[in-house]
Amino acid sequence: MLGHRHGQCMWTMGSLTGLRSVTNGSDSVGEYKQGFLTSKNRFVDRKEGGEIAFREGQTEELKKTLFSEDLW
Repeated sequence: MLGHRHGQCMWTMGSLTGLRSVTNGSDSVGEYKQGFLTSKNRFVDRKEGGEIAFREGQTEELKKTLFSEDLW
């Protein structure tokens, strides 16, 4: 799912699927990979996202695991 902020992504997923963002339980989405969409709509994991953010000057230090809070 995508959205401008994390909460919007989770709300959209729940609205469309009726599932919760947990890995266990009958109403869960199961295991999933978290990451970011680039400006070209390419999905990258948190590690590659950190490398891109640093290279593009969006973070002051190289992040091994990028979180959205690192980009605010």
